[in-house]
Amino acid sequence: MRRIPSFLKWLASGLAGIALFTGIFLLKGNGRSLPLPPEATASASPSVTPATTQVDLHNLLVTVARDDQRIAGSLLVVTDKNITKMRIFTISPRVVVDAQGSELTDLATAGFEKASTRVEQALEDASGVRIDGSLVLQRLALAGLVDSVRGIDVTNPKAIRVRAQENRVFRIPAGRVHLDGSRAAAYALARVAKEPRNAQSARISAVLQATLAKLPTSEQRMEETLSSLGSLSRTTVPTGDVARYLVRLNLKNAWLNAKSTPFATEPSDLGGKTKSSWERFDLHEVARQVGNFTPAAFTEYSKTSIRVAVSSKFAADRLGARRDFRNTPFVFVDGGMQILPKVTRVRVYSEVAPKTIVSLRKALGLKKIDVVYQAIGSATAGADTGVFRTRQHVADITVTLGVDYRALHNTKESVY
Repeated sequence: MRRIPSFLKWLASGLAGIALFTGIFLLKGNGRSLPLPPEATASASPSVTPATTQVDLHNLLVTVARDDQRIAGSLLVVTDKNITKMRIFTISPRVVVDAQGSELTDLATAGFEKASTRVEQALEDASGVRIDGSLVLQRLALAGLVDSVRGIDVTNPKAIRVRAQENRVFRIPAGRVHLDGSRAAAYALARVAKEPRNAQSARISAVLQATLAKLPTSEQRMEETLSSLGSLSRTTVPTGDVARYLVRLNLKNAWLNAKSTPFATEPSDLGGKTKSSWERFDLHEVARQVGNFTPAAFTEYSKTSIRVAVSSKFAADRLGARRDFRNTPFVFVDGGMQILPKVTRVRVYSEVAPKTIVSLRKALGLKKIDVVYQAIGSATAGADTGVFRTRQHVADITVTLGVDYRALHNTKESVY
């Protein structure tokens, strides 16, 4: 028997391998690369084609999480309509949000218990300011970002001692200092006894602002930088959209001149006596803060998600209204304390149909309510349209619960 030459054996094996590879290639997606599993990417969004995933991103929530996954601090980057200028609003982790659980919670805890999209929606409902997407950074992700730009320079108002993840202790002196990734993350996440409540938020804002300002001005490099963070970072929109947004801001040097302001808050009594440190958004002041910069940043009226700011002298009544709103299009917003009128008072600031107000009355279990429509352009809006617009951005509807609601729903004075 004649032996087959070795080069023919090699050629036959090669052709068979090519055929096998081609078959797999065709079966797996006509030559397109397969998407990585979600847990291996920095984006929490599903893999879809760029034509359907591009997001109109104007307001980006950037959150830094502690090692226990709770939120240490957040800032909302708000830009004007053409993304030519920006404003930074820091958000207290103690602010009360309704993440659609059995109870209200503060933002810090919500970050541990709920998905980023739920936290984003809860903050949007509570403030009235639209949030188009979120970027969540854990300690190592923040450290990695800082190291990717070869460190940052910040001005530290007072010397403090910080602890890195490896339990190494560093002293950060007062004044202008240069921080590498490990020290920058420790500085941002440090909790210092007896310091003012907004001190940590200010540190987080300073670190993020200095870091984001030094990130690449190339979309490809920016996306590669964000994607390299892997599971230590999450986004609620495709990473490419976040990269494109950040690049637009960097090309305009927007971070260098951006003002950073805390969202206005007031003490909240919805958590009861044991959670007296909770806060709620000062809705009128937040509306003024954002409205003075760009009115386009507010949420728009939606028939399926109607924001109702509920006020009452008693926390128990407001929480009762929250329970009344379950399985309805009404979204509860804490409107704070108000003196009780005899009859529950309702003010309508958006294009809410009369039949919707009937549904609101029924949800509250009342036979009648005092209703005033303050539509745009109506005489009831008054001459000062600025005042009206501020009220409109507070909520679609405001409700001041009256003696009638309390008599119907409460047998004793208590809090939730």
